Amino acid sequence: MVGKNIRLTNSTVSSINNSTIKGLFNMTQIITANELKTKGVSLLDKETIDGSEIIITVRGKNKYVVLPIEKYNYLRECELETALLETKRDMKEGRFVKEPVEKHVERITRG
Repeated sequence: MVGKNIRLTNSTVSSINNSTIKGLFNMTQIITANELKTKGVSLLDKETIDGSEIIITVRGKNKYVVLPIEKYNYLRECELETALLETKRDMKEGRFVKEPVEKHVERITRG
């Protein structure tokens, strides 16, 4: 989910080791779209070798982020774990709707 904030729970934080934290906070590289165009994927390989992400700028504005697949997979796992925890909390607190599929589809497509 683009723009979704990731909240770390105590259980998530306790499973993070020091090397993971170090990998998450390496110095971010910034390159221009023109540099990427002229130097190609080899530039991405070079700049992400230590696990760093790259911000690609277009006309001086931050536009894209490139990160190693391992980091992406880790962040995605955190996001999914957070969604699962939120869903469990909503169910425990009674914040859900029980209805037939047809009614559910009608309700979510009205708006």
